[in-house]
Amino acid sequence: MFTEARHLDKLWKLATNHKTGEKYYRADKSTKLIVSGVTFDERQKDGHLNNAHWAFCVGYAFRDALGLSFDQRKKNKVAYMVWTQSPYIYFKEGDLLASRCGNYNLQVKMANAIRREKISHLIDYGLVNFLIFKKLDGRHRYYAMQTVTQYEFLQVLIYGLPEAMR
Repeated sequence: MFTEARHLDKLWKLATNHKTGEKYYRADKSTKLIVSGVTFDERQKDGHLNNAHWAFCVGYAFRDALGLSFDQRKKNKVAYMVWTQSPYIYFKEGDLLASRCGNYNLQVKMANAIRREKISHLIDYGLVNFLIFKKLDGRHRYYAMQTVTQYEFLQVLIYGLPEAMR
């Protein structure tokens, strides 16, 4: 498992139901993010995820899909706002992401969110069914379709398409 997915996986904490004694997983949030930081220029009304090293352009608009939220925390009874990371990654149908090199576009055709099963309490890592468009003759043309988990799709966005998908 790649570094970012290991971090997200650690946010699932094993808990115990006090009434039944049954063990289950619950999602935690962390101030350690999978991006190097989230910034917003109030004057220009422009946000950045500071992830220019990722293989695909995943902009500020995708912060919900990445499980990022601006939450209130308290320290010594003083409230403050901070960016937090949750393990719930959810890219949705219609999301379109371009590679930084310009040779590929990915479009999500169908997706299921990451969730915890209520009865079995197991973690379902969701699915992303996406189309790959490859630049041929100056235009992006349909090349292939792939189905992966939400975390595997995140891996593609960070590190690029594996050789088998190109």
